Amino acid sequence: MSNRLSRTSGVRAAVALSPPPAAAELRQDAIKQSLRWAQESADRGDYPEAVGWIQTLELIGEKVPPSYEAKRRAWDAAQTVRRPGQEQA
Repeated sequence: MSNRLSRTSGVRAAVALSPPPAAAELRQDAIKQSLRWAQESADRGDYPEAVGWIQTLELIGEKVPPSYEAKRRAWDAAQTVRRPGQEQA
């Protein structure tokens, strides 16, 4: 039994595991994904959701890239424009 455990332990030790991503890298990935979701929401015409993704970044203390500040202004403006046939909120 002892021999079996040492072989198993040796196999585990021999497996090269990549180190987990650093917290800063994970945070940057989350920021990029939030911006992608904002754009995807806007592309679907869901401007409140798009703006919500930008607000989420601000709530966690992130600076919104200038290009997304411009998009946010456009998305805010698009929310206030009623299209014919839309119900008033």
